[in-house]
Parts: sequence; C-alpha cells; structure tokens
Amino acid sequence: MKKNLPVSAQEKPPLPGTSLIVRTDTEGIVTFVNDAFVEASGFSREELIGKSYEITLHPDVPASVRKGMWRTLRRGLPWHGPIRSRCAGGDSRWVRADVVAIRKNGQTIGYMAVQTPADAAFVAEAEAAYRKAAGVEVYGEADRGFLRRVLSVRNGVAAGIAFVALMMLIGGILGIGGLHLSNKTMQSLYYEQMTPVQIVSRIRFLMAENRTQVALALHHTPGLYTEGQLDHGVDEHLEKIVANRREIDDLWATYAAMPRSGEELELSEQYAQARYRYVSEGLIPARAALELGEYSQVDLLLRMAVIPLYQNADAKMEALIRFLSEKAESNFRETEQRNRNISTIAIVGLSASIVAVVLSGLLFFRGTVSPLRGAVEAMERIAEGNLSGGGGTMGYGEPGRVMNAVLTMQLHLRAMMDEIRQSAGSIHEQCCRLNATMMNLAQYSEEQHDRIYQTLDAIDAASAGMSRLVADAERIADGVGIGDSAADAAPLPIVPMFEGCDDPELVELGLCSMAGAAEALVPEPVLPPVDVLLAAGAASGPPASSFPSAAGSAELAAMARELVSAARVELMTREENAAQIVQVASLIVNNRTEVQSAWAASQELERTAGELDRMVKFFD
Repeated sequence: MKKNLPVSAQEKPPLPGTSLIVRTDTEGIVTFVNDAFVEASGFSREELIGKSYEITLHPDVPASVRKGMWRTLRRGLPWHGPIRSRCAGGDSRWVRADVVAIRKNGQTIGYMAVQTPADAAFVAEAEAAYRKAAGVEVYGEADRGFLRRVLSVRNGVAAGIAFVALMMLIGGILGIGGLHLSNKTMQSLYYEQMTPVQIVSRIRFLMAENRTQVALALHHTPGLYTEGQLDHGVDEHLEKIVANRREIDDLWATYAAMPRSGEELELSEQYAQARYRYVSEGLIPARAALELGEYSQVDLLLRMAVIPLYQNADAKMEALIRFLSEKAESNFRETEQRNRNISTIAIVGLSASIVAVVLSGLLFFRGTVSPLRGAVEAMERIAEGNLSGGGGTMGYGEPGRVMNAVLTMQLHLRAMMDEIRQSAGSIHEQCCRLNATMMNLAQYSEEQHDRIYQTLDAIDAASAGMSRLVADAERIADGVGIGDSAADAAPLPIVPMFEGCDDPELVELGLCSMAGAAEALVPEPVLPPVDVLLAAGAASGPPASSFPSAAGSAELAAMARELVSAARVELMTREENAAQIVQVASLIVNNRTEVQSAWAASQELERTAGELDRMVKFFD
C-alpha cells in the first residue's frame, strides 16, 4: 500500500453517536461516503469518491490486517476489527469497523464499511493486536473455509447418520463376531479338549472295569464260600471283558483320528504301549485261564500281571488326562482372556463412540445452535431498535451463513437509518426554507393585491372624470350649433369595467364592489337643451357680441369633436387597462391559491420528515 502522508501524532477523540459509512466497489474504490464520514475524515467528498479506500487508513495499520480483511471479505464473510483511520490533516482516530459485502442477484457488487467510535479499552486491545500483527503474513481469522463448507447442517446430519450407522455396524460386527468366536472356541474346547478327555476317561474306566471283572471272576472259584451264592456265571464276566475291549478299541480309534501333536502325541503313544502290554500280557491270559477254569492261574496273573500292568497303563492314562485337562484349561483361559479382550475393546469402542458423539454434538452445537441463538438475539435487538453490536463471524455452514446474513442486514439497516436521518434533516431544512419563501410570497401577493386595489380606484376615478369631460365637450359642440346630428349629440355611456362579475375570487378581492362604486361615481349624463344653455350663458356670461363668429364656432366645434374622440379613445384604453388589471388580479388570486397549496404540501412534507426522524430515533 502506498504510504498515506502526511501523518501526525495527534489523535482525535471519538465522535459519540455517529456512524461513519463508506461504500466501495469490488476493488476498494470509494463510491459513497455519508456526511458524517466526510466531516470526521476532513476530506472533501470529491477527494474520496473514485479513490481507493486505503487512503483513509493510517500507515500504522499492518499489511497483515489489510490482507486478512480482504481475504475474509472475498470469502463472502463479514469482517470486524479495529481500524486506525487517517484524517485529512494527518491526525488519526481509532474506530470499530464492520465491513460486509454488498450483494445483488447472488453476486458481490461492492463492500460497505460502518465505523463506530472506539472506547479506551478497545483502543488498548487494538494497539496490542497491531503489535501482534506486525511481521505476520496474514492476521485475523484462520482459514477455515474447508471447515465452513464441510461442517454444515446438511453435512453434519449426514455425517452423524453415517457415524451412527458405522458404530452400529462395528458394534454388530464385534458382537456377532464375538459370539461366533466364542461359539467356535466352545466347540473347540468341547471337541478338541473335552471330547479327548471324555474318551480317555471312558477308556480308563473300562480298563479299570476289566481289571475288576477279572477279580470278580475269581469269586466263581470252586470251593470258595461264594460258590453257589452268585446269580450269574463266569461267562458274564468274560463277555463283559470282551465288550469293554471292543468299546475301548472304538474309543481309541476315535481319539487316534483326532489331531494330536507334541507332548499329547507322545503321552498317547506311551499309553497305547502300556495298554497293549496290559491287554496282551495280563488281560488276555487271564481271560484264557478263566475260560479253562484255571482259577489259581487267574489269581496268579491278576496279582503278577493284570494289576501291575493296569497300574502302569493307568499312570500313563492319568498323565495323558492331566495333559489334556491342562490343555483344555489353558485353552479355556485363552478363550476367557480373548473374550475379556473383546469385551474391553467393545467397552473402549463404545466409550470412544460416546466421547466422539459428545464431542461432535458439542462441535455441532457450537457451530449450529450457538450461531442460531446469536442470530435470534441479534434479530431481537433489531426488533427493539438496537442496531449496535455486531462482531466477528461465528459458526459454520447454514447457521454461520444465517448469522453473517443477520450481521450484514444489521449493518445495512444502520447505513439506511443514517441515510434516512440525513434525508429527514435535509427535508426539514428545505421545508423551513420553503415555508419562509411561501411566507414572503404570500406577503408579496397581499401587497400586490393592495396596490391593484389602489390602481383600480385611481382608474375608476380617472374614467369618471374623463366621462364628465366628454359630456362637457359634447355639450359645447352642441351649444355652438354646428351640424350636430342626433347620434353625435347622444351622451357617451359609461361602460362598466367588470361586466358579468360572478367570479368568487374577484368578489373575495372586492373587485366587483370596486366596479359598482366606479359606476356609481360616474352616472349617465343628462344634457340640458341648447336654448337653456344659451339663455344661461346670455344671462350670466359676457354679451352676445363677445361670442365667436360662425367661422370661429365651426373651429370650436371641430376642436370639441376632436376632444370628444380623443377622450373616447382614452376612455376605451383605460377600460382595456382595467380589464387587464382584472386578469392580473385573477392571476394573483390563483397564485395565492397555489401558494396556499404549496404551503400545505410543505407542512405535510415537514410532518413526514418529523415522522422519519422519530422512526430513525427508535433505532438510535
């Protein structure tokens, strides 16, 4: 920016109760300034219109502040901040500046700045902000254009629905997946750990039962006290041993088909070998001896082979069962831990979802509800007639746009009220001047009326005198007796100057009454006979010898006739002048009516200006 000079250290005080308004085009060229701005800046209107708005900025205004202002305005957002304004003489003044875009048909056609006085606290904050802005590329609101586009009500609702759906999907996956995994784990525990344990335990039980069947078979030894007391024979024991062996073989085949590895495989092989010895070296010989009835041999085999081999096989079986039990317990613990982990993940996910929902709700509340509440409060202030306030932009999306639109409308209303206030003051001033002019014109019309009244009186008097002069001249001409015809001797009538006086305005002015007075002053003359005149002349005048001769009488008659003609012409001229004066009087009457109408219009206009002023004061 070009450095605006001159500048001084003098700072002008704020102008309370004023709003300085300036409008520019999209390039910052001034197109309008109100009277308050002209008065406060010291520049003339011609020095401001058509120039850049920045000529009114003090050189101390950081470039980052100007860049931030234009950056915010070109995004379509209002800008609010402190401005140090430069006056014409170099002095400065701190103001609160609210700058908004002027839009028409959806397009930005310019910008409007409304500057209001700044108090001491605001000036201190502004100076600190200017010091902070020094050396910064762009100072002011951060670039949140992306957030303002994304965090709208529409996008927020869509994101909320998507988030809730995603949380439900994740929760469903975790729940169903956890149940599926738990079922699978339970199946694994049952079929892979519990089933082998059950099979091996059943085998162990059957092995023990076979040992017991061999021992029970000895009760059938001949000569033993139990002989004859048993309700079954030794064959039942032999059949039981065979059935148990078959079941053991089937169970072992089932177990052997299961996946085994490591220690389990080794333990199961050891058990298989021990069982084989138990069956081959103990159980089969004992069964064979029972079938032959060699009970002593059976007893010997029971004590020397069956029981020791069974104990050895049982020990191997116990080791295998213990391993399988420990493995099952370990798997159970792993499953339990996994389930706990799944529960923990579910709880953490649920908690995180709740926190996310709460934070999103707070952000949404701050970005939507708060701006809407601010817009409502601003509208309520406007409804109360308070156009002050304003401030920086707030909110995102549609609510932010609503708030920005309300602030913009508030500034436009403030500018309109200022213009209406100026127009009302100008109308009131012009009405006062018009009323004074109407008063002077009314007085001048009255003076003209009086002068025309006097002029008409003079014309009437002169016309009356002229009529008498014409009558005397005619009598003189008739008295000398020179060829006067009856028509020539006829008296000259007085033509009234105001024929058909039915105009109410003329009646109001008194012109008709003046016409009647003029006619009354000049009655129609009645000439006496000539012999009476001559007799009167002979009796009172000089002797007859002193009258002129016939030639002199003819000359006298001619002169009298010329005098009569001239007098008649003069009388007609006066009548025409009187008629013209009557027309002038009528125009004066019409003018006075127009003056009265203009006066009434001026009074109505002044009343309208007063109503405008009262309306504007409502918003002060």
